[in-house]
Amino acid sequence: MLAWFLLFSTSMEVLEGAVALLTAYHALKFYRLVREDKLLKLFLAFLSMGLGLVVHGITAGGVLISLARLRPALAFLTLRGSSYALFACEAAGYVLLSLAYARPPREEGGAEGPGGSAAFLLATAAAARPIRPEHLVALMRPPPVLEGIALALLIYLSARTTSNFLSRKEVNPFLVCFSFLFLTAARACFLLSFALAALYITGHVIQLLAFLSFLLLVLRVMRS
Repeated sequence: MLAWFLLFSTSMEVLEGAVALLTAYHALKFYRLVREDKLLKLFLAFLSMGLGLVVHGITAGGVLISLARLRPALAFLTLRGSSYALFACEAAGYVLLSLAYARPPREEGGAEGPGGSAAFLLATAAAARPIRPEHLVALMRPPPVLEGIALALLIYLSARTTSNFLSRKEVNPFLVCFSFLFLTAARACFLLSFALAALYITGHVIQLLAFLSFLLLVLRVMRS
């Protein structure tokens, strides 16, 4: 069960990162044609989130699979460091998305503290005792307070983009609204996954749908 959880969570992060980088690529490609500031922000946002997810997924997977052969202090520092780096990349992406989409509508063309859980995980690993998935979540995700800050920002963005969609009722604002609502739901799942690890998997599935929605939005704008 634990091996399956690790394989799924790290694979999903790499997949989400790949979709985010593909979105960044298409946003940059379109930006070079029309030189629109929003597309540049979109490119930078998904480049930041994509790199953060890919690097974190590979790092966490490698460390956790090799946990029995690594020194506990090195494993802890690597996982905690990569989780903070992931948060920094995601936060930068959310800020850039807020600059691109949180402005007023206009006409356009077309649980337990992470330190305690981490220490418990390393202790149980050293003693060869079973490790619960929730303990892995505490190592692989930023602390709950940072998750809460990101969730608050996404709730604000969801409200603004939903208001934009309701005022315009077009396909592109709908895709933007849909994407932010799913990002918000995913972040809520990540926050609650400190208590119930199954929500960590749910959060990754929802986040992947959000990234796919953004990719669809960029491709649709390019073809319009």
